Amino acid sequence: MQLIALIVTLKHLQNNDGYTIERFIQDGPFNDIPPVKYHRMPAVLGDDGEGDVVNTEEELDSLLKGRKDLFDASSRGTRAKLVEIKTDKMDGVETLVKAARLMRKRTSVHSA
Repeated sequence: MQLIALIVTLKHLQNNDGYTIERFIQDGPFNDIPPVKYHRMPAVLGDDGEGDVVNTEEELDSLLKGRKDLFDASSRGTRAKLVEIKTDKMDGVETLVKAARLMRKRTSVHSA
């Protein structure tokens, strides 16, 4: 699942290389999304905004603590600020993962 959300002036994108919940239902290469450098999207869209990539919670924490300007009200709407957060392929919200596993069981029962 590719997730884009707005946090104050900061946009973030969770990149787990595909469709996690669908992988729990039925795994296969159709759930993979080809690699994209999402953090470069501001430039692709013609904006002079910035992009960063983080791979760990510590990196994200460090970025947010070191970039107070991301939350400065005076800079809102002036430039896009995007953080690509890399997560594990199977990293998903627990409730959705449980629901997907249940769907997988039901699907396998009906297809047998």
